[in-house]
This record gives sequence, C-alpha cells and structure tokens, in this order.
Amino acid sequence: MAQLVRQMLGEMAERLETERPDQEFTPVARIALLQMTTTLPTLVPLLREQAPEVTARITRREYAALLREIAQPATASAPSCCGRPMAAKDGEYVCGRCGAWVDQGGAT
Repeated sequence: MAQLVRQMLGEMAERLETERPDQEFTPVARIALLQMTTTLPTLVPLLREQAPEVTARITRREYAALLREIAQPATASAPSCCGRPMAAKDGEYVCGRCGAWVDQGGAT
C-alpha cells in the first residue's frame, strides 16, 4: 500500500478519535469521511478499497482502530492495549483510549 494512502488512513482515524469518538459510525458516515479526506479521483478508490465496509454497529473510535491497523506496514506488529492496536506516534505506540505508551519494548 502506498505511503500516502497509509497516511490518509491515519488522518481519518485521528479525526474519528478526536471528534465524537463514542458516536456510532455508519455506512453513510464512512462515505462522508472518504469524501472529506480527499477529492483526488485517483485516491478515492484506493481509500474506499482499504477502508472496511460498515456492516455492524461500531463506534467511531472502534472504526478508527481498524483504520490504524490497516495503515500499519505489513512488517510492523503494533502492540495492543484496551483491546485494540496501539497507534504509532513519534517513534512510540500510544493507546488512544487510556494513553499508555510503548517505546523500544518497554511499557508504562
């Protein structure tokens, strides 16, 4: 997956986690999020392909965790916290829910 698509998936996840994270995320909200992220005709299909369809009840925070997991390079294995993958930020993995972090194999 292209680095730009990974970056955009991360930006989408960040938006979902910071704006009403506990609100339900719907199929219509997915389409709106894709459209807000880019209007470039070449990128919209790539994002649509990578962003999972919404087929069950899910919160914005939970969908953000799915996007972050997809955006991770295949060689990286993100640690988990609070039942979801931690996000890579500034050389550390940070839990979006509780704030715990992992740096060079150590956790606090």
